[in-house]
Amino acid sequence: MVSALLVVLWGCQPEPVPFYDFALIGDAPYRPDGVARVEALIRDVNRRGGIEWAIHVGDTKAGGQACTDELLRSRFELYQGFAVPFVFTPGDNDWFDCPGAEDGVDEYERLAFLRSLYFPDPGRTTGGRTMTVQSQSEDPEYREFV
Repeated sequence: MVSALLVVLWGCQPEPVPFYDFALIGDAPYRPDGVARVEALIRDVNRRGGIEWAIHVGDTKAGGQACTDELLRSRFELYQGFAVPFVFTPGDNDWFDCPGAEDGVDEYERLAFLRSLYFPDPGRTTGGRTMTVQSQSEDPEYREFV
């Protein structure tokens, strides 16, 4: 009876689930010396092969660091070095935690600028190769927020 049960259970094995290898990064670079480390990481990912995409979970600069067009653009260009599709989620340091609010820096304008860089086509990633993605901006429930 036990062997019959084992045969039945053996036949109930789940189908293998496809897997993906991806690169995940966040909170980098915070300091100027961190740029070289990120460049090295990008080179390593590009050389490694088999990586499907790279994801940055936010904060491409330190909190309190200026949110200038030049800095935000340089961080965007840095991450465009990935040969694979690049997915980005803005962090608070990228657009909100910027000095100068008292001098008229508009956080929402900074977010709009950031979006213009990383999401020029909301249905596609950036990076060396692009990938089709589903964007919350396409969902009417979220349109106000994204």
